Amino acid sequence: VKGGAAAFGFNDLIAFAHVFETAMDRVRSGGLALSPELVNLFLRSGDVMEVLIEHARDGGDLDADAVGRVRGELEELVAPGAATQRRLSRRAKA
Repeated sequence: VKGGAAAFGFNDLIAFAHVFETAMDRVRSGGLALSPELVNLFLRSGDVMEVLIEHARDGGDLDADAVGRVRGELEELVAPGAATQRRLSRRAKA
């Protein structure tokens, strides 16, 4: 998706796909544990990808706030030190 989007300059799609891919890679590499919340975020991210692809193909309105919220959640998830911070937060609550 990213390569095809780059060829046509669909920067919002490229940026979202990159952070989504990074989050999925963290799960594959064991850096993030899969949880019901993460599965929900990945499902919502797939929906956003669909909307961004349709928008790139057909134009029309785009709910940039909704896209930004999901992208923000993904960015928080993959930010440097995010996994350590989440572990520390869980320990403090225990």
